[in-house]
Amino acid sequence: MEEYVGKICPVCKQELTAEDKVKVCPDCGIPHHEACWEMNAGCSTFGCLQQGTAEKANPTEKCAKCGAELAEGHEFCPKCGTPKDVAGKNICSKCGAELAEGQVFCPKCGQKVGSAADDGNATDTKKDYNESTGKKKGKKKILPIILAVIALIAAGVGFFVFKNVREKAIDDYKDKALTFYVMVLSDAAKLEDIGNDEVGYWYDYIYNDSYSSIESAVLMAQIDNSGAMDTVEKNYSEIVSLYRDLLEVPKGAPYELAELKDAVKDTYDAYVDFYDTVMNVTGSYKSFSEAFRDTDNAMSKAIKKLGDLVD
Repeated sequence: MEEYVGKICPVCKQELTAEDKVKVCPDCGIPHHEACWEMNAGCSTFGCLQQGTAEKANPTEKCAKCGAELAEGHEFCPKCGTPKDVAGKNICSKCGAELAEGQVFCPKCGQKVGSAADDGNATDTKKDYNESTGKKKGKKKILPIILAVIALIAAGVGFFVFKNVREKAIDDYKDKALTFYVMVLSDAAKLEDIGNDEVGYWYDYIYNDSYSSIESAVLMAQIDNSGAMDTVEKNYSEIVSLYRDLLEVPKGAPYELAELKDAVKDTYDAYVDFYDTVMNVTGSYKSFSEAFRDTDNAMSKAIKKLGDLVD
C-alpha cells in the first residue's frame, strides 16, 4: 500500500510508513495504522459510519485486487484500499465512484480523473460541486481537522498552565522554607544567649553566693534577657504556622523537595525541644545544664543541615 506512505494516521497523528500494517476505512477511504483502527474500534473520521463498528465481511464479496472479504456496503477494501468493483469500470481513484465516459472530475468527491488520490489537483469548484445533483457539497473533512486543532491547542494550553502552577507552587514552598530557616536561626541564637545566662547565673548562686536562691538567679538571667524572650515568644506561633504549611509538598515536586521537607521537620523538632528547655527551666543544676547543652547541639546540627538545602 505504497500510495498511503507519508499519510497521517488520524488516531496517533504519525506518518504511515512502508513497514506499517495499514487499515483503510471502507466507507471514507481514510488510512489508519491497523493497531490504531483496532484501538479506536473503527474509523476516527467525524461522521463516518465506521466509527465504533467492527462489521464482519460478507464472504460473497471480495476485493478485485487483493481478494480480501468486503462487508455489505463497503466502498473500499479495508486491506489494500482499492475501490469496490474496480475491475472493468472507470473508477475514481479517491472515492471509488463510477465515472461516466468523458468526465474530467469525479461527480462525488471532485477528484480530477487520472490523478492520484488527494494529490491536490482537483479544483475547489469541482470539490464543492456535485454534478449529479447540482448542489454544493459540504466539506466533511474541515470539521474533524478543526476539532483536532482545537484539542491540540487545549492540551498544549492545559499543560502550559499546569506546568506554571506546579513551578510556582515549588518556588513558594522553597521561599517558605527559607523564611522558616531564617526565623529559627535568629530565635535559636537568642535562646542560646538566654540559656547560657541561666546556666551561668545558677553557677554563681552555687559557687559564688551571688544570689539568695536558685529562683532568683534564674529570674535575674531572664530579666536581663527579657527583650530576647519577648521576641522569641512572639515568633513561636509564626514558626509553628510556617512548619504546618511546609508539611505538604507540592504535587509533582522533585525529590529535592522531599529532602527539604525532612530537614524542616528535624529542625522544627529540635527547635521545640530547645525552646522548652530554655523557656521553662526545671530540674537540678546538673540536669538543666546537660539538657541545655544537648538541645543546643541538636539545634545547631539541624540548622546547619537545613541551611545547606535552602542556600
